[in-house]
Amino acid sequence: MKICFVIPRIYAYFDSQHAKFAGGAERQAYYLVKGLSEKSEFEISCIVADFGQKDDVILQGIRVLKSFELSEGRFSGFSKLIKAVKKADADLYIYRSADVGTAASIFFQKVFLRKKILYMVASDSELDFNSLKRMSGFATALAMPFAYETARYITVQSKHQYRLFEKNRGRQANALIPNISEIEITTQNKESKSGTLWIGRLDPVKQPEVLLDLAKKYPNEHFTMVAPVVKEHQKFGQQIVLSIKSISNIKYLPYISPDKIGLIYKQAQIYTITSYTEGFSNTMAEAIAGGCPVLSYNVNPDNIITTYNFGFCANNEIKNFYESFETLINNKKQCLEMAKNGQVYLQKNHNKNLVIEQFSKLLLSQ
Repeated sequence: MKICFVIPRIYAYFDSQHAKFAGGAERQAYYLVKGLSEKSEFEISCIVADFGQKDDVILQGIRVLKSFELSEGRFSGFSKLIKAVKKADADLYIYRSADVGTAASIFFQKVFLRKKILYMVASDSELDFNSLKRMSGFATALAMPFAYETARYITVQSKHQYRLFEKNRGRQANALIPNISEIEITTQNKESKSGTLWIGRLDPVKQPEVLLDLAKKYPNEHFTMVAPVVKEHQKFGQQIVLSIKSISNIKYLPYISPDKIGLIYKQAQIYTITSYTEGFSNTMAEAIAGGCPVLSYNVNPDNIITTYNFGFCANNEIKNFYESFETLINNKKQCLEMAKNGQVYLQKNHNKNLVIEQFSKLLLSQ
C-alpha cells in the first residue's frame, strides 16, 4: 500500500540543520513515517517543503519529494504541491496541519485526482470555529471544514477530541490515535532536579505571559524558557522576549536542538504548560519521560493529569495555578511520586510499537 505523508516541515527530521522549522505535529508524523516504513505492507513517501534539497531523494529509507518554499506565494506553492502529489502517485495521502493550503490540496486531490485522504487532527484548536480562528486565522477556520468533510478518514488524539469533533464538526472520527513518546525514560537521581521549565513557540495561544507572571510572583524560584520566535507571530514573540530579559530569575533559550532536549527535562523539577488549548503535546510527553510532574494552567486532555496523578491542572484559574505551584516547590516527595506516576502512564499509553500497530490496522482495514 503506497502511503504519502504531505507534511512540508517534516523535512527537518531528515536534515537536522533545518530542525528549527519543525514542531510537535511534524515530530509525530515523523514517528509514524519511520514506524510504517519498517513494515513490509507499506511503501512510504513524504512531500516536504523546498529547503534547497534535491527534488526526489531517498533519505533514511524514505522517498522524499520536494514541493514549494515556505515563503512562496500561495498560487505558485499550491501548483508545486499538486505536482509533487501527482509524482508521488500514492494510494492514500496523509495530512496533519490546519491551513488554507491543506484544505485546498485535500479538496483538489479528492475532486480532481480521485485520491483517498486521511487527515489527522493535530490540536484541540481544530474542534470548533472560534478556537481555530484564534489559533490559525479566519481564512483557515473558514476553509478547514471543507477538508474535514472531504477527507475520507479522520483521526483524533483523545476521547475529548473525538466527542467534540463529532459534536462541532458533524462527523465521527474513524480512529483515536494517541501521540507517540519516543523519549527514553530517565532513571537519574531525581533529588538533583531543580527549577521550573517552559517549552514552546512564542504564540498567543501558548500564553507565555502566564509563566512570566509566575516568575515575577516567585522571585526566589528559578525558571527556564525555551521559546523560539515564529514568523507567524513575530511581533508578539519579540515583545515577550523583551519582557523575559527584564525578569532576572528566568533563563531564556531561543532554541535547543532535539538531541540535547532530553537533558533539560532531566534537570528540571517541574514542567509547566500555560496554553489556552492544546492536545497531548510532545513537550508534555518529553517532560514526563524526563521525570517532571506537570503543572498545567488549562490543558488536561481527557483529564489525564489528574486521573493518573502526575501533576495539577488549574482549570484556567490563576489562584489554583499559584497554589499548585507552591505545593510542588514545597514538597519534593510529592514531585517524585507524581513523576513516577507520569512515567507509568506514558509507558502504558504512548508506546511507539503499540501506536504504530494501531495505525497500521486502520490503514489496512480501509
